[in-house]
Amino acid sequence: FDWDATDTGVVLHAATPGLKKEDLSINIVEEAAQRYLVVSGGTNDPANPDSSVRASTTPTQNDSAATAASPCDASNNKANAPTSHLFYAPFEHRMRVSSGVTSECLTAKYEDGVLTVHLTLPKERPPNSETIAIA
Repeated sequence: FDWDATDTGVVLHAATPGLKKEDLSINIVEEAAQRYLVVSGGTNDPANPDSSVRASTTPTQNDSAATAASPCDASNNKANAPTSHLFYAPFEHRMRVSSGVTSECLTAKYEDGVLTVHLTLPKERPPNSETIAIA
């Protein structure tokens, strides 16, 4: 995630290769008297659609055999098949925003695996001065 300040607000660029627009979510939430812009997303392991998270980072018995033999080696068999070390997990990125930020301040585009969010900060209103009548 990269955040860049502009004259009118902030631009977020998030590289999310392999995801579809439907896999991403942009929300404005209030928690503990603070307002946040939340960008989240994720996908399941395509080999196991029922899983919500898959992490394979520890070596398996087949790892040493798979790296020792060339995939083109005629003696290579299923025991030497390559193993997967891909990681599928949801992600979330938060940015605290002012209370005046609404969905009308946001535009988003997803193209070629990059999510771009433009946040236009609301213009600050000059303080109103009022006279209070004394009874």
